[in-house]
Amino acid sequence: MWSYRVFPEQPSTGFSAAVPALGLGTLTGPATLGAVADHYGLRAGFLVAGRPWH
Repeated sequence: MWSYRVFPEQPSTGFSAAVPALGLGTLTGPATLGAVADHYGLRAGFLVAGRPWH
């Protein structure tokens, strides 16, 4: 439904672009949290992870 709303002329293209981005975030997110937590502490890691990125 989301890809149809954002890309009404080609909803499958929008969905195909979103899947790799989601997969990349699933892999890099925990690694980044771990690196920040190792260097600055767990509290700082969760503050970075919980920050709204818009």
